[in-house]
Amino acid sequence: SASVVECALPFLQGEPATGNSEGPVVFAVQPSVPERRADRLYLLRRAAQHARLHPGREVLVKLRSRPGEHTTHIEEQPYQKLARSIELPPNCRLEYGHMGTILDTASLLVTVSSTAALEALHRGVPTAVLTDLGIREALGNHAFLGSGCLTSWDALDAGHLPKADPAWAARQGVASDRPYESAFDAARARIAALLARPQLPPLAPYYTLATAPGYLPGILARHHLAPDGSPLPGAP
Repeated sequence: SASVVECALPFLQGEPATGNSEGPVVFAVQPSVPERRADRLYLLRRAAQHARLHPGREVLVKLRSRPGEHTTHIEEQPYQKLARSIELPPNCRLEYGHMGTILDTASLLVTVSSTAALEALHRGVPTAVLTDLGIREALGNHAFLGSGCLTSWDALDAGHLPKADPAWAARQGVASDRPYESAFDAARARIAALLARPQLPPLAPYYTLATAPGYLPGILARHHLAPDGSPLPGAP
């Protein structure tokens, strides 16, 4: 569609990481994925097991926030509390640092579906998206189908190092294969072309009363709009 322009993700930043095979393994946890306590405890135990199997390798459990810190997503089962119920080996520890700094020397980023995966890919860090709990929309890892990053703790324990598919990464807006400064050229060109027009083209929404008659009226009503888009009586 002419209305869509693919470009890099705007929040990605940082120079290529300088880590090597001896750098730390970073397990990027998420506040609400997975949701079940048993699943979160399983992942933490597997991170600890990976550390035990590789005693010369540091494993960092990268936490999203400190206890009591306000975040967008509520964390019902924080890993800080879960870690009290198991014994972490000396080379496995909880880490609160900035993700960008941690990725500077990382040899591998492991996650279920954190956006840290895209940051790691952008910086050239091998990235593993776990399939241990399945590939499901509820986990968010379905978005990585075809990426080359899907793998399991068992495979990582055995030494597997995922390699992202370059074409997939480019489609996701990861600009690791070209200077990031030029990654928005297509969007800039599209905006310039639109601004040069004497009049902008009319909006052509996908949802209309013809394409979604059973869905659109309810969506509009929640925003105090009638099916034709006009304000409903009493709308703020």
